[in-house]
Amino acid sequence: MQPFNTSIHAAEFENVPKDWPCKCVPCRVKGIFHCCFRQMKSGGHDLIGIVIVANGNIACELLACVEQIVGTQSGMSAISLNGNYDQEKKQEEICAAVTEVDEGQGVIVVTDIYGSSPCNLSLKACRGSDRVILSGANVPMLVKLVKLRQGGLKETAERAAECGRKYVKVFE
Repeated sequence: MQPFNTSIHAAEFENVPKDWPCKCVPCRVKGIFHCCFRQMKSGGHDLIGIVIVANGNIACELLACVEQIVGTQSGMSAISLNGNYDQEKKQEEICAAVTEVDEGQGVIVVTDIYGSSPCNLSLKACRGSDRVILSGANVPMLVKLVKLRQGGLKETAERAAECGRKYVKVFE
């Protein structure tokens, strides 16, 4: 599936209801209706699922931050690893979340730190070829993921990682 086509404007779709159910970034933020207008008419569109897994409450806060910027998203979930937890139960929770958000285009599990417990506990959930772990979570990375959710899985993960690195700066 191709990334968003932002050249089609809402004026081109006169019969789009005001309570349009689409939650994608271009529709909600920019007020345009691209390929998802045609896909919604045919029963919906498959998006890459996203699960954020992190220590403390970071996962939930990252999800809340992203949704504040781009609007409520379907197919996204956050799992926090707080204090003492049963590793097997947490691993099962991650696997269940990955299965739940998978709409057919695969899932990207975003973790806070490469090699951390969230990253290691996500390995089991990402054993298939349609699952990817992306570590080093930050807000620009997640916003980019949301914008590219209709693209190819590995390409989307690479582009989001690039964006995450691009917006880490030191100011003097």
